[in-house]
Amino acid sequence: MLRSATSIAANIAEGHGRFSPAAYRNHLSIARGSACETDSWLDLLKRGGYLDAETEGRLHSKCDSLVAILTAKIRQLDEIERKRKGKAVRQEPEEYLVE
Repeated sequence: MLRSATSIAANIAEGHGRFSPAAYRNHLSIARGSACETDSWLDLLKRGGYLDAETEGRLHSKCDSLVAILTAKIRQLDEIERKRKGKAVRQEPEEYLVE
């Protein structure tokens, strides 16, 4: 679970450092997959008795929110790529929201 969870942030950061929306999008897609994997591990931990239902539910909700955010960003990059037809672009840095 630690590997899949840390892979999320690592892929977002690596993708953000790329110079094309397509490469950034690909890394966001990998990060999205890692978020889904992390959610699966949460379910397995709950079923194995290592995590109570309340904690699993709270963390599951956070994973769902993260998947939704990544999906929205992937779609935004798809639109940018369609408009620019594959030209290299560097997106301006955005602030990361931390709870």
